[in-house]
Amino acid sequence: MHWDDTQLDLEETKPTRKAGAYLRRLWPFFRRYVGRVIAAGVLLLVSTGLGLLGPVLLKRAIDVNIGHGDLRGLGVT
Repeated sequence: MHWDDTQLDLEETKPTRKAGAYLRRLWPFFRRYVGRVIAAGVLLLVSTGLGLLGPVLLKRAIDVNIGHGDLRGLGVT
């Protein structure tokens, strides 16, 4: 199979409608799920934050608690 090096015509690749028109048309179907989408976004941010907390706590445990021989603080961290 041989690849043809011709350029695509830019007029053929342009969308015929703007994205806003599509969103306005679909909005009635998604309106009832807005609360769920917002809740999912918030939970995604919380999950990401908690995922980043693990390495920070591990760094503190190694640098501060183990470094100073504080085994009691290690249990808290």
